[in-house]
Amino acid sequence: MDKILINGAVYTMDSANPKAEAVAIKDNIIKAVGSSDKLLKLKTRNTEVIDMKGAMVLPGLIDAHCHPAMTAFFKGAVQFDEEMSLEEVLETLKKAVKANPDKDSYVGMGYNEFIFENLEYSVDLLDEICPDKPVILMGSGFHACWVNSKTFELAQITEATPDPVPGYQYFGRDKNGKLTGHVVECEPENMIFRKVNFFDRDILEKSYEEMSEEFSRVGVTSFAGCGNYDWMGEDAYAIPARMTGSGRLGQRFFECTFVETADRAEPALEELIRLSKIYDNDKFRVNTYKVILDGTFETKSASVSYKYVDGYEPVKPILEGEAIKRMYEKVASYGFDIHTHAIGDRAARAMIDGAEAVRAAGFDDIRLTNAHTQYVAKEDRKKFGELNIIANTSGGWHYWYPGIEEIMGPIHKEEFMLKEIMDGGAIMTMGSDRPADEVGYDPRTAIATAMTRRYAGFFHDPKMLILEPENQKLSLQSCLEAYTVNAAYQLHMENKLGQLKEGAYADITVFEKDMFKIEPEEILNDKVIMTIFDGRVVYRDN
Repeated sequence: MDKILINGAVYTMDSANPKAEAVAIKDNIIKAVGSSDKLLKLKTRNTEVIDMKGAMVLPGLIDAHCHPAMTAFFKGAVQFDEEMSLEEVLETLKKAVKANPDKDSYVGMGYNEFIFENLEYSVDLLDEICPDKPVILMGSGFHACWVNSKTFELAQITEATPDPVPGYQYFGRDKNGKLTGHVVECEPENMIFRKVNFFDRDILEKSYEEMSEEFSRVGVTSFAGCGNYDWMGEDAYAIPARMTGSGRLGQRFFECTFVETADRAEPALEELIRLSKIYDNDKFRVNTYKVILDGTFETKSASVSYKYVDGYEPVKPILEGEAIKRMYEKVASYGFDIHTHAIGDRAARAMIDGAEAVRAAGFDDIRLTNAHTQYVAKEDRKKFGELNIIANTSGGWHYWYPGIEEIMGPIHKEEFMLKEIMDGGAIMTMGSDRPADEVGYDPRTAIATAMTRRYAGFFHDPKMLILEPENQKLSLQSCLEAYTVNAAYQLHMENKLGQLKEGAYADITVFEKDMFKIEPEEILNDKVIMTIFDGRVVYRDN
């Protein structure tokens, strides 16, 4: 044996053998799980024996919804914080421009998308800071951005430029038709990035390494990659595939092609067919068709069945009815899994229509996943279990915040009803959505928040209320399953990942304390002390 971990609180996530003390590893495979005494008999002269001293040993955590390529591309961006005011965002940008006068362009990310409320000429604010070079600032959810006039000029976007999907994917305009600098949703963002180069691709490999190290420090050993901008091109696949294949990265990648508008539905399938033949191994695979049916509540682009509080007309899903049924059945006929972004209840209903078509056609093994699962109408929640739809969510989003009533409207007490959905027979997975991760990408934050339905770090602040209904708090067991065995099932890797058992890959995450023996709020400080990927220790706490 190469390594034997002993004296651990080993939670295998294997229902046939749920608890153990030790794990034995040879090369990149788990060879045995059991008692310390039994596994020590497998020790040879060259075996490294690692005493866990009661630490919690889990299967390597799987981020079941994130964007690794986008994270790498945006690594060098000016970083904002959701808590920043408009003035603080502008001051941070001003300092970055002043400190980097030789840059050809400036990219920022992470501002709170609500700051556009009541801003009539926001483009002018950026022009005052940088009038002669392109500037693009991505909102915390990446469903909106903010640009200056130079960016519009270089992207050849004018007041006469039509919106890709009026009312949903559009360029913000004032009452006179003047561009405000507010750009909403993926395709308008793509129209800018296709024409204006904001990135130095020569440093992408370094960015991937930094990103990988960051995820290793929080125990993540696999990604469900959930979409890249088309302008990223083949680099979004070829670079990480080469790097993880040669041992330079500490995660497995399970990637997709991306549908953000109806006219991308067929081309994305053709691209998926091509890419799936190139990238098809257990470290880097492209096997999923990702559809983003609607936007977000924050940008008023979620597809819902009611009117927003301030009178905004709800958007339609980009596919629904017969169109989504035909497309999903066609994708399933090629054996590809389907991952759908559906935030609002109308979008969720469209996703369910597609799922019903897939199951009716007999494609029972296709993994159907609904991303975020923020608002699903009560009558549709049972459909997740009936149709074996995986309910994916970001646990770090399960919190109340001031103004939620105005943003969500009449359904603000029906957000993230994951417990009810699981009670109906569905399984849940969790992901960070990084880089659109306004509360961070650390699984500990997601777990602690989902267990309490309070904003992470403010568990005892009387001003931070519990997100109602309180009975939707999640158990620790369900959260850990979401990051391990359930996530492996989502990836079609349930026999090789997500469980500590003989024959599985040696992807392992070790926490200092046993989470089952501490309070939910203490989980935030339960540090990862070791991450093992493919049999290699890729992170060890000093």
